[in-house]
This record gives sequence, structure tokens and C-alpha cells, in this order.
Amino acid sequence: MKKFFLLLLLLVTARAWAISFEEAEEARQNGETGAAVAAFESLSENGDQNAQLQLGGLYLNGVDVEQDLTKAEKYLSMASEQGNVKAMQTLAQAYTRGEEFPKDLEKAAKYYLKSAETGDQQSQCLLAMQYELGGVFDKDYKEAAKWYERSAMQGEAQAQKCLGGLYYKGQGVEKDLKTGTAWFLKAAEQGHVASQLIVGEAFLNGNGVEKNAEESAKWYHRAARQGNSTSQFRLAAMYYDGVGVSKDVKKAYFWAVLASNAEPKLVEAAEKIAEELKPEEIAKIKEKCEQWKKISEISKP
Repeated sequence: MKKFFLLLLLLVTARAWAISFEEAEEARQNGETGAAVAAFESLSENGDQNAQLQLGGLYLNGVDVEQDLTKAEKYLSMASEQGNVKAMQTLAQAYTRGEEFPKDLEKAAKYYLKSAETGDQQSQCLLAMQYELGGVFDKDYKEAAKWYERSAMQGEAQAQKCLGGLYYKGQGVEKDLKTGTAWFLKAAEQGHVASQLIVGEAFLNGNGVEKNAEESAKWYHRAARQGNSTSQFRLAAMYYDGVGVSKDVKKAYFWAVLASNAEPKLVEAAEKIAEELKPEEIAKIKEKCEQWKKISEISKP
């Protein structure tokens, strides 16, 4: 294999044999970085936007090559000019941060707009965030709502959540809790944990929906299983009081302990619940919590 890639390097350098981006990436994955970079450079000069994006990222982060921000900007710009959305996003964010390249909000704005106008849902969401938060653009909630909606209609969960927030606050749109909750629900159904928490609260308090404690508990459960400490503690309270679920002090303690692991200020509340349990029950629940934490760590991406 190594001899193959050494031969590949010679052939690429001589421009005597055209290879694909996939073959060059395979060389990189196999540790033949010199051959891979030479291949990416050859492909880039011949207009391969995937190679341009890859090289731009490698030089930007100093992965497999010595960091070279001039080359990073060059290759990312080449890919962007061919309509590569990821390259546009990378440039927009880099010009906004001002860490890799000199801060240039005019260029950042150009790339945020350019990428969003391709119809890419993530880019539309990123542009909307800039309008909502300000910095690259002056704050403009109407523009934020417009781009969030375009992204949300394509199924972008973060955009759905943010659009829901604008409807809750009446920013850029008329205040409408019902519509806001509907957008939060769409994001929650995709597993967006912050939205699951908000939907749980909506059903508990009647924000844009009829109060439904059982439905509230369902959404708190979903967020709690993803490690959201606020949902874990709300669920503990529901089990302790028997709201939306059957009263169960053991389950209340289980969720309270998990919540207190992330929020030390909740330890006292967990200890208060523990007063109603036997020592052996407490020990068993704590052991279960440790097992749950280990499984959660393993399952993290």
C-alpha cells in the first residue's frame, strides 16, 4: 500500500495521471499525507471544489500540514467562487471571529448572504442568527424572521427553535404563542433538546396550547434522557408531586440526583427527597444513576 501511494505522489507531482478526490482522501486516511496534499493541490488547480475545500480546511486548522492561513484563505475562496456552501460558511465565520484572518465584517456579510441565497437551510439559519444578534449586520428582527422561516420550512431544527422564540417575544413578527409553540414542537420532534424543554413548559403552563401535564411530562422525559438538567429536575418535581405522572418518590430522587450532578445547587433538593427513602433504596438509586451516566457518556457522539 505504501509503495502504491509513493508512486501516486510521483505521478501526481508530474501531473501525468489524473486521480480522484476520493483516491486522494484515501491516501490521507492511510497516512500518506504528502501524496494526498500533492493530489489535492493538483485537483484544486483543475477546479475540484471538494479538494479546494479540503485543502482550505487542512491549512486553516494545521491538520496534516503546517498551518498556513494565506493558503487556507486562497483555497476556501476558490471553492466559494464555485458555489461551495461549506467554504462560504467557513469564510463567513472566520471573518466574523477575526482569529484566523483579519476581522472583516463586510466580507463576512457577503459570504453569509451568498451561502444563504443558495437555498442551503443551515446557511439561512446562520444568516438569520446574525440579523437577530447583530454584529455583522445591524439587528433586524424582520430579516431574522424571514431567513429563519425559510430555513425552518426546510426542516432546520435550530431555525424552528429560533423562529419559535421570535414569535414568543414578538420580535420581527406579531407576538403569537400558539405559532411559537408550534415551531418549538417541530424542533422538539426532531430531538432538539432545548425545544423539548420549552415544549414541556408550554404544556405545563398553557403557553400557546391547552395545559396538559401528561404531555408536559412526556417532553420533559425526552429532554431529560438527553441530559438536560433543567428537565431532569422538573421531572423530579412532577414525580414527587404526582403531576402528569403517578407519584413515585424513587423516580423523583433518581431524576433529582441526575440533575444535581450537573447543577450542584440542586443537591439540597435531592437530599430533601431522600429523607423519604430507606438507606438501601438511596444506595440502589445512586448506583442506577452512575450506570445511567456511564451509558450516556458512551453514547455521546
